[in-house]
Amino acid sequence: MPRKRRNESNTGIYHVMVKGINKEKIFNQNREKSYFKKIILKYLENYAVDIHGYCIMSNHAHFIIRAEIQTLSYFMAAILAEYASYYNYKHNRNGHVFQNRFNSECIENEGYYWACLRYIHLNPVKAKMIQKMERYKYSSIGEYVNCTNILICKKATELFREKFNSVQKFLENLYYTAGKTGMTFL
Repeated sequence: MPRKRRNESNTGIYHVMVKGINKEKIFNQNREKSYFKKIILKYLENYAVDIHGYCIMSNHAHFIIRAEIQTLSYFMAAILAEYASYYNYKHNRNGHVFQNRFNSECIENEGYYWACLRYIHLNPVKAKMIQKMERYKYSSIGEYVNCTNILICKKATELFREKFNSVQKFLENLYYTAGKTGMTFL
């Protein structure tokens, strides 16, 4: 049976999710999460994609990515293939590491953008891995809080600065609201 074609976002922004096969913990060790970030950074140089947010959990990862749909597919295929090779080698195994191909949902408005950013940053808190999301070093929250751009693009921090007057207001919004506004964006 042929695969269903991906929906194309009018804004070019997607909430992307990858999951470990059989709910396995494929990013269970800190070195694995760190290496995955290195792979992403490596491929950011080769593909026209902008990462607006990410969170790497034990058995899955979330991203907010702006890209053309075909470029997004090539980018994700490259990072997932390289990580799968690394993971299989380190764990002396072979076979699939990720469950199916990556999932993507279109982000069509500003309210969903901020709600999605909130959701992915709160993942470690909801999973009881950490009490405060800003302490989790395998998500983009640290880049927002420190106004640095390592994996996330400059446009993401610019949007943050335009929307929020301070880091504290940003964190309050992420913790307490869904970030809903009627404004257009991007």
